[in-house]
Parts: sequence; C-alpha cells; structure tokens
Amino acid sequence: DGLRFATLDDANTLTVWSSEDGRLLAERAQVHDNSVMSVEFSPGGDLLVTASWDETARLWNAATLEPVQLLEDQAARSAAEPWSGPKGPQT
Repeated sequence: DGLRFATLDDANTLTVWSSEDGRLLAERAQVHDNSVMSVEFSPGGDLLVTASWDETARLWNAATLEPVQLLEDQAARSAAEPWSGPKGPQT
C-alpha cells in the first residue's frame, strides 16, 4: 500500500514502520530460529511473509505481527517466492 515498510535486524526482529513519518507501527522479536532471507507484504497488505534459512516461512498479520501460519518444506519454499500481485485469468 506504500504506507508501510518492514525491516528485519540481525536478531530476527521484524518491525513495521510508517512510510509517512518513520513511526514504529509494530514489532516482534525472534521471528525465526535461523537467519531470515526475505520479508514481503501480501498484495492486499494484510499479511507479511518471512522466509528463513531454517526452511520455514511464516505468515504474520501485518498490523499486529501476530502469527497466522507456519509453513514448512515445499510450502515454505513456495511462500519464499515474492508475491507478484493479484493474478488474473490466463489468456
């Protein structure tokens, strides 16, 4: 939505910030057991996905950073691929 951005630090703390004024909106410590390789908002902006070298991906409520779902193995690898936005019918 362009109004927020997410960061991760070396301790795997996930933080959501306001793009307008730099204000901290939400924060959650130790989101994975191993280093996180990516974080991305869903196309609708209501979820965040984090993907880690521990072969897990986690879905988070983007407003509260409460966990929504843990994905492992193949599901985690699929979730690690960036969302490209809503997909329409193939023609």
